[in-house]
Amino acid sequence: MNQLINLKPIISEKSLARVESFNEYTFQVAPRATKTQIKLALERIFGFKAVSVRTKAERAKTKRAGKARRAVKKADKKQAIVRLDKKDKISLFEIKENKGNKKS
Repeated sequence: MNQLINLKPIISEKSLARVESFNEYTFQVAPRATKTQIKLALERIFGFKAVSVRTKAERAKTKRAGKARRAVKKADKKQAIVRLDKKDKISLFEIKENKGNKKS
C-alpha cells in the first residue's frame, strides 16, 4: 500500500439518498486505487468494515482554453461507492436542518 488514497466524501442529493436507502457512501478516490486499498483505507480512517465496494472510473475530458484555444486535459476521476453494515454510520453524511430560519 505505497499509494496515498484520499477518501473525499461526495455529498449530493443522490449520494444522500443512497445513504438513507441502502447505507451506501460515495467517495472520490485516487484513479489508481483498487477496491482492496479503498476497503483498508476506510477501515483505517473510520474504523468500519465495508460490506462491498463498487468503483466507477471517469476518463479525463479535454477542452479548449486560452487565446490559442489549445486542448487542455482535465484530471481522471474515480468514485467508490461503499456499502457498510446497517448498524454503522459515518457522521460526515448527516445533514442537520435549521428549524429557526424558515420563510413563509
